[in-house]
Amino acid sequence: VYNYAYYYIDDVLLQKAPPYLTVPVPDDDLTKQKMAPGKSFLLKNIYFEFDRHELMPRSFVELKKLLGILTKYPTMTIEIVGNTDNVGNDAYNTTLSQQRAQSVVNYLVENHVHKNRLRVRGEGEKKPISTNETEEGRQLNRRVEFVVLKM
Repeated sequence: VYNYAYYYIDDVLLQKAPPYLTVPVPDDDLTKQKMAPGKSFLLKNIYFEFDRHELMPRSFVELKKLLGILTKYPTMTIEIVGNTDNVGNDAYNTTLSQQRAQSVVNYLVENHVHKNRLRVRGEGEKKPISTNETEEGRQLNRRVEFVVLKM
């Protein structure tokens, strides 16, 4: 008499089945870069809410790659550098970029990287890599990088 059914499914297992497909890693991926003192690297896919400095969870993929590099080179010392676009005043942007870089450092320390291996610097809007006249350019200028200080 009723136009519906109720199904109960229990004990379900999902697993990969052959053939397994490899995921290609792009040439510009952080894990494929040659580390050298003085060299700067962009941390791609580091996300923050607008006007905030707390890392969003989707940033952890890139940060885990950085953790792997720091594990591979146990004596490496790096400086995390935060940058912003030119929206807002310079003092505020410098503070925000410093806080964002510090959030990355805090993540690394929480994941067992000794704090003596890490430095932090906020550049604010001082070093743009693109124009601040377009939204796309401003988005490129909002970034976090790291510089290898010592291997």
